[in-house]
Amino acid sequence: LLQMGVSANSCDRQLRSALHIAASRGYADIVEMLLKNGADANKRDIIRNTPLHLAACTNNLKIITLLINGGANIRSLDLHGRNPLQLADSKLQLLQRRWHEGAIEMTQVQAQIKEIVDIMISLWKNKEATSWGHHRTNVDDLEMMKLSMSDSAAPLNDQMNKLLCELQEFTIK
Repeated sequence: LLQMGVSANSCDRQLRSALHIAASRGYADIVEMLLKNGADANKRDIIRNTPLHLAACTNNLKIITLLINGGANIRSLDLHGRNPLQLADSKLQLLQRRWHEGAIEMTQVQAQIKEIVDIMISLWKNKEATSWGHHRTNVDDLEMMKLSMSDSAAPLNDQMNKLLCELQEFTIK
């Protein structure tokens, strides 16, 4: 469609662009192609989500990185006043609640925690590009958390609580 002249920023009725859909479904190659063809990384849908908001909900580090490198504004707020990282925080809280209810297994929780930690590490390491103000110790702490991921419930719950605290401290300057 792009070769036929269709805009990379065309939208559906919900104001979602192809970039929104590709980001939400994990299609990194399509995200990359759309960005190269002029897709707006900061385009908002009807509830003011950007593609980065949707990528943060799926914890897809590759797509998050592509979007940030493509100019996505990490400070963008959705209709409810949340930035993309706050959506990751909400997802982690939901994950913790579902785990406590027995709705998901510990291995799923561990995998999700590792993905969120990877995203946070990537953002901290990319401090210059993102202007998020934190120190090297935060990256080291997160790396240690990832390496020491526990296979028992009590330590894993402690790690989730620590990660939630880290996310809340992860403020935008």
